[in-house]
Amino acid sequence: MTANNRLLRIGLVLGITFEALLYLLFILSTIDEAIFKSASTALLITLVNFVVGNILLKYGLPKPDKVFLTVVFGGMVLRLFLVLISIIISIKLLKMSQDSFIFAIFTFYIFFLTLEIIDLAKREVKVLIK
Repeated sequence: MTANNRLLRIGLVLGITFEALLYLLFILSTIDEAIFKSASTALLITLVNFVVGNILLKYGLPKPDKVFLTVVFGGMVLRLFLVLISIIISIKLLKMSQDSFIFAIFTFYIFFLTLEIIDLAKREVKVLIK
């Protein structure tokens, strides 16, 4: 299993685990429906962003430096705009707690971004060692 596939699997497993935990909290009436909806929507948006980022990284890594930077940074800008559009659409169309949604999207975004950075740092160390 390659490092990129392992990171993708870890991210998906953690995403599913977070969703199961949210559902459990909702079933146990620890959180209400509005918070459950907002956190689940935020998790879905950030998980899709994470998966797209992994696909772009997997595509760009074997390419020359110029293509790699174009794919990674261009993909980052595109992903940020897609997340922004998703946030606006979610806030306008879904009845959910906006405060919880913004907090959850910020938290999940930072979490998945940290996974991507750790993966890139490990790859950089492996390249420098070779």
